[in-house]
Amino acid sequence: MDRLGVTYHPNDFQRFDRRRNRISCSITLHNRYLLNEFQSKRARKWILIYIDPKVCYRKNCKFFYTNAANSIFQSPDFRTNLKSRKAFGMMFMDPVKVYSSYKNRTWWRNGKPRNEPTDVQAEVMIKKKIPRKFLLCYREIEAGA
Repeated sequence: MDRLGVTYHPNDFQRFDRRRNRISCSITLHNRYLLNEFQSKRARKWILIYIDPKVCYRKNCKFFYTNAANSIFQSPDFRTNLKSRKAFGMMFMDPVKVYSSYKNRTWWRNGKPRNEPTDVQAEVMIKKKIPRKFLLCYREIEAGA
C-alpha cells in the first residue's frame, strides 16, 4: 500500500508473525481479542469484510491453528506444511494446545459450529492481496462485539 500511495491506518507495527507480505484473516468470527487490543491503542470505526471461502484454495494461503506469531510456526516442520489440507484441518482440532514462552493454553471445541476454528486466534494468511472478485460484502462492527 505504501508503494501504491494508498492511505491506510497501520495497527501492527511489530508484526511478530514475520509475514509482512500476507493479509491475516479469520474464519467465521473475527479475533475479538486482537480487535479490542487495537481499539484500546487507538479508538476508531472498524469494518468487517466477508471473503469468499474459495480464496483458501485458489490463492496462496497459509493456515495457522492459533496466532501466526506463535514461535511454533517458525520451526521447519511448520514452515513447509502451512499450505496443506492438514494445516487447514488443524484449525478445527479438538483440543488445540498452544505453547508459548509466557503461557500455555488448551482450547476445546465445546459445541462450536463446524465452520468455526477451535482457537479464535486461528488465522488464514493470504499472500499479497485479495482480488476484488473474492470480496463479498462488508459491515461496520463495534470493537467489543
